[in-house]
Amino acid sequence: MKEYRLKITGVHYAANPDSVGGQPDTEEMHVRTRKMLSWVRDENPIVVLMADPTNPMNPDAVMAIAEEIRIGYVGDDWLTTAKSLLAQSDCGMLGAEEDEPIIINSGYRSPAVNKLAGGSNTSNHLTGCAVDIRCAGKEQMIRYASILLDIADGTKQDLTSSRVCSRSAESMQASRCTRSPADFDELLLEQHGSVCWLHFAVRPQGNRRRIEFLKA
Repeated sequence: MKEYRLKITGVHYAANPDSVGGQPDTEEMHVRTRKMLSWVRDENPIVVLMADPTNPMNPDAVMAIAEEIRIGYVGDDWLTTAKSLLAQSDCGMLGAEEDEPIIINSGYRSPAVNKLAGGSNTSNHLTGCAVDIRCAGKEQMIRYASILLDIADGTKQDLTSSRVCSRSAESMQASRCTRSPADFDELLLEQHGSVCWLHFAVRPQGNRRRIEFLKA
């Protein structure tokens, strides 16, 4: 049997159906998103994919459901494959197994939040061009770093398709940064006690390709 891998996006909006486009997210919304991602990671529920023609943003959307809970949608780059597989299904839905989710601890930070987090005054988080990725340990952190380096060096999907930059403070919309495959500003492997995370930043310009191991 051939194996297909499809990326699920929109988890934040699935966890927060009351979210209004253009309005700032609240901390309560982020808590709901983190809880959903943690639940998927810890419980590893059976996932079902099915078409969602009532989706107001995209009538061709394919949603992912686990235990009758909507957890997101198949990403645009994988929609053609998902629709093709659904067309071959006798019941209009597909069973799937959830792979390891990637959990973002931090994206855009306001100056006040950045100060509380101990961030620098020049942090890429302040412009929405950095993310901190939660890691289960050193091995996973190194594995994620290797994947990102492969992407940056052009041996995997180009960074312009990954949309790494998070939303800016002004527009609160997805960043449209354009860059060459090798452009990234920071790839920091960080550890504080037993807690590990990967800091990855991409700027619209002036990227330094800084790579460091940081241990507190």
